[in-house]
Amino acid sequence: MDDLIMFLLARLDEDAARAQRCAGDGSWRPDEIAAYGPDLSPEVREHMAAHDPARVLAEVEAKRQMVSEYEKEQRVIEQGHRTAWTEGGQAARRSMIRLWAQVYPGYLGDQDAWQL
Repeated sequence: MDDLIMFLLARLDEDAARAQRCAGDGSWRPDEIAAYGPDLSPEVREHMAAHDPARVLAEVEAKRQMVSEYEKEQRVIEQGHRTAWTEGGQAARRSMIRLWAQVYPGYLGDQDAWQL
């Protein structure tokens, strides 16, 4: 497992842990958020509800599945099953993973190779 994959999986673990620490069943509604933040604007409450813990957990799981597909395909390529098709698909998955890493800019440090 390379550094980029380990980095992204660690950030996804953090995102999931943060979402799991939130109260309730994970699905939020703007009217429920108003009880906790009555001074928040309707737009802020809508945004918070749209990015509720349930959505974060679903997003984390989807990204983990893509990373898993990337790792499986990488093993196939490393075993000598290299074709233009497999390499093209792998390059696309790698680009997607690099893009996902970009949302954690405070963590990237001097990892210029991960920048797009």
